[in-house]
Amino acid sequence: MLFFLSMVWAMDCKEGVTLPPATSLVTVDWCNFDYGSMWGPLHAGRQEIHEWGADGGPHDTILSMLLGVQEVELLPDAGKEVWVALREETYIHRATTAARAETRLLLYAWREGKPAVVWTGYAPLAYESTFEGNKITLWDHGRCVERLRAEATGVVKLGC
Repeated sequence: MLFFLSMVWAMDCKEGVTLPPATSLVTVDWCNFDYGSMWGPLHAGRQEIHEWGADGGPHDTILSMLLGVQEVELLPDAGKEVWVALREETYIHRATTAARAETRLLLYAWREGKPAVVWTGYAPLAYESTFEGNKITLWDHGRCVERLRAEATGVVKLGC
């Protein structure tokens, strides 16, 4: 774990681990959380969906992986927020091939007894992340792909 101005959750998601219902952002089971996917929550920090066609040929694939969770204090409402980084890859095979691969960044606040999305941002695809307070560096096999800073209104690109 790294400690700066805030706390970084170590992303050591394990199969079969279930936490009790959350009472704050600190107690949310981010490894098995539903980030708004039509397919439901992650399981042990991952989600992999394959939709096969009738002929068994090319198919749609949707992959999601939790890269990291960071506690930050950005909003002036006397509470802390949580910044989450997810790797998302979508490959849709139909008459034309469509693919999307990116890092989705979400800021959550505790509202009405549950985590609520404050904002969502996107960055290039990354396989690892390093948090430093309200900054994140996204990595692709040891190469920096983007550095960003979280602010109350969204993310600011800093470059590598």
